[in-house]
Parts: sequence; C-alpha cells; structure tokens
Amino acid sequence: TPEDVQADDVMRNVFSKGGPEPPAVDLQAHDIDTLGWKNFEAFCAVLMGKVYDAPTQLTAERDHGCDVVLYGTSNAKNNALIQCKFSERSRRDYNSEDIVRELYSARPHYKDALHEEFKLLFAISNAHGFSRRVKKSAESSNVTLVDRRRLIKWLKQHPVTRNEVAQKLSKERMDS
Repeated sequence: TPEDVQADDVMRNVFSKGGPEPPAVDLQAHDIDTLGWKNFEAFCAVLMGKVYDAPTQLTAERDHGCDVVLYGTSNAKNNALIQCKFSERSRRDYNSEDIVRELYSARPHYKDALHEEFKLLFAISNAHGFSRRVKKSAESSNVTLVDRRRLIKWLKQHPVTRNEVAQKLSKERMDS
C-alpha cells in the first residue's frame, strides 16, 4: 500500500538498477524519526560500525532478539549485539523492558552460532529516553541504552548518508 512505501525504498529501487547514484546526503537529527523501522535498523548498523570502526551485519527476520551484529574487529572486546526499536512516538520515553530481555537472551545464541564472545549489548531507540524500569532492567543486565540524544551526538561525530543506509539494506542479512 502507499502508506508502506518509504522514500528510501523508492530511492533504492530507482537508483540501484544501474542508473546514476543519488547524491550523498548526510542524515540530520530530524531525519531519524522519518526512517521507519527497517531503515532505522540499517542506520544503526552503519552508525555503530563507524563508532566502533567495525563491520556490522543486519540479522534475518528471525533474529533471536538482535537486529545488528558487530564483530570481526581486531579487538574482540568490541564485539556487540544490538537491538533497535523505532518509535513513532519519539518524544516519549521508551517503556518496554522487552528491548533488554530480548537482547540479553540473544547473547548465548549468537555466541554458539558465531563462536564469538559478545561483551557489549546495545539497546537503541529513537525515543527521547527510557523509562525507569527499562533503565533498571538494562543496568542489571549490563545493557547499554542509547537514546535519541546519544544517537544525535554520534551522528554528528560520524555522519551517515542515506546512500549508506540503502547500501546496508541491500546487503544480504545474516542467517541467525
């Protein structure tokens, strides 16, 4: 339906067929809320790859509670599992502990599947912040919460373009 079509999807479909590349435009803070959940996951993968100078891969639909895997770094301490939650109501605090529970329970699966340790766990949302109970859950599970303010700070330090997001989306997803 027309409501399901995202501008980035149109750009990717139009420009990925051998035509000219669209201009590289850095995403701005206000763009974060217009991405939709698929593009938000790809955006987080690109951004976190830049923040940690490491390769990232999006996971398949059956992701076991993890949307992005960051590994293969020269320093295994930087291996990370990332759960992304896009919120249509970004002005509010994210209030579901599922973001922490799902991510924490994903760690043993990815350790077994990839034979890698994952010391870092990130729960990322475009929401204004996280509720007290989510913060408490994250603290007890050693999950780092990344809200809109930190995303914007990192985006200013490590610019991400729409092209990079589209390229990440076009790559094959990791079978988990």
